[in-house]
Parts: sequence; C-alpha cells; structure tokens
Amino acid sequence: MTTHESSDCRDLTSDHLFNLMLDLPQGPEADGTSNKRGCSRWQLQSAAELCYRNAHGTGVTERVSIRDISISGVGLICPHPVPEGAPATLLLPLEDGRYKVDLLVAYCARTVEGYRIGCRLRLPDAPRLVPMIGRAVSTQEELEP
Repeated sequence: MTTHESSDCRDLTSDHLFNLMLDLPQGPEADGTSNKRGCSRWQLQSAAELCYRNAHGTGVTERVSIRDISISGVGLICPHPVPEGAPATLLLPLEDGRYKVDLLVAYCARTVEGYRIGCRLRLPDAPRLVPMIGRAVSTQEELEP
C-alpha cells in the first residue's frame, strides 16, 4: 500500500485486541449520546503509523497518535487530513511486536491538535465479532473468558 515495509507486522485479531483492552489501566468509557461505534471505548495513548493512498493515488504514511480504541473502531490524531472513506492500514507497536490492522476512515475533522480521524476496524476475524458489535461493552469483566 505504501513505501513503508509492513511485512514484519502480524495481523491484529479480535483476541489480540481484547487482550490489549483488558490490559489498559483505565476501564471503558461509554460512547456518549452519539453512540457512533455501538460499544464502549478505552482510552489508549500510543504512537502508530497510518498508511493510505491520497487523492492522487500516492501511498502516504503518517505518524499518528491513538486516542481511543474499541472492538469496532479507533480514534486517531493526525497532523494532516485523511480522505473520508479511504481504506487504510494502521501499524502499531505493542509489547510483543508490531501489528497491522486494516481500517476504513469514517470521518476527518480539523481540531486544534491536528485532525481527528475516526476509523472502523476491519479485523480479519470480524465475523466472530458480529454479536458483540451491536451491544455496549460496559465493563472489562464482560470481555474476560
């Protein structure tokens, strides 16, 4: 997709994502009245790379900050705008290595801190998640096996 080498990254799966959320120090927050994601979000402040193609078809890699994550999406802060509706890949470093996950950019809005980007996760095992996406996950215990 871009000039960045992502072959050393493993695919982020729902199991990896659940374990990541369970290890976060703060519990989930309700998504507010807008309920954009249909589930709770966990605050996650981490650096990552966002890879996508711009309007001219050129591959772009941006350094971004992750704001929050849920089982259906991720919120990012980016220094430049990203086209809404664009497919993208997020490369994120975790304690046990580098992971990648495909995304779909849902919105992009300018803020004082840069551009707030909302993305839908496209996990490779997403069909397993369908029953969970439709309800809010309100506590970490609900995700534990």
